[in-house]
Formats: sequence, C-alpha cells, structure tokens
Amino acid sequence: CYVASPIDFMQNPLLWADMVQKFQAGFTCAPNFAYALLLKRVRQKMNDSKLVCSYDWSHVKRAVFGGEPTRGSVVRGIISTLNMDPSCI
Repeated sequence: CYVASPIDFMQNPLLWADMVQKFQAGFTCAPNFAYALLLKRVRQKMNDSKLVCSYDWSHVKRAVFGGEPTRGSVVRGIISTLNMDPSCI
C-alpha cells in the first residue's frame, strides 16, 4: 500500500499518476475533484509536450471515486486519457 499526503498531491497531482504507474497499482481511490485535477494536469502535460499521454492505467482493477458526487465527464476523461478499462470504475 502506498499513500501520498494530500499536500504532496495538491502541489504535484502527477505524483499520483506516477505512483500508480510505477508500482502497477491495482486499486486507487480519490474524490472526484482529485481525478478532475489529475485529468487537467495530464492534459496540460500532453498539450505542452505535443505528445500522447505517457500514462497507462490499464492494469488498474478498481478505481473508486468517493467522498463527493462523481461527474460523468471526469470519469469518461480519466478512462480515455489514462487507457483504463471502464469496468474498473
């Protein structure tokens, strides 16, 4: 189990994506705002570098949104941008 502090996440949302990728996490959980912020930063990185997304979360078996209402646009964005299996949400 790997945990990042909320302060570290807010300073660098891509830390979460890096950790899930590096440790091939099968489970991840966060509120909708965290997924939305991660999505925003990943897309900014893609636009800045003119590259495709370097994150592949296809190994994630469960991704939980919790603690607040979940926006469908965020779920769809995370699934498509991070190459996630829709059944893991």
